[in-house]
Amino acid sequence: MNFVWFLVVGAFFLGTFPSALLIGRIVGHNPMREGSGNPGATNMFRIAGLRAGGATLVIDVLKSVVATLLGHWAGDTTLAAACGAAAVIGHIFPLVRSSRGGKGVACFGGMTIGAWPILAPIALLVWIGSAKLSGHSFIGAMAGTPTVAIGTMVMGRPIAEVLIAWVMTVLIVARHHTNIRDYLTSRSA
Repeated sequence: MNFVWFLVVGAFFLGTFPSALLIGRIVGHNPMREGSGNPGATNMFRIAGLRAGGATLVIDVLKSVVATLLGHWAGDTTLAAACGAAAVIGHIFPLVRSSRGGKGVACFGGMTIGAWPILAPIALLVWIGSAKLSGHSFIGAMAGTPTVAIGTMVMGRPIAEVLIAWVMTVLIVARHHTNIRDYLTSRSA
């Protein structure tokens, strides 16, 4: 049991890897001071372009894929989901940087790839479609993340996995509260 906790804690710390900050430093941008101030892939695309944003996206996805696959290696899909969730939480709330992390969408995507690979392309299509139709990336995230949580229920996954998927979904939606508020304000104006 101690090994399991060690693995989940290790996944959290893997999630704290500051990919946007390191890539930003390489390309001469600080995502915490530019654009939205969010150290995530979307802001890196916005402030530093396709290559820097793409590199950030890939690393953010990979850190949770790796965490999730380690959970599979050490246990089962439930442990994999727990490790993936720990990486997402580490990305959102790193112990350094005053807990100012990203919004968790890319990491959640990596967790989905590792834990429930059949749901990953479905959620990706929902995300892309919703983002294109609305013109807003965050709306894609608001549609894609619940797709995974609903998918775990449809697939009949254990209750622990369903709860993990829903908790991550609620957390990611909550992290987008500013986007949601600004969007609703602009629509009512």
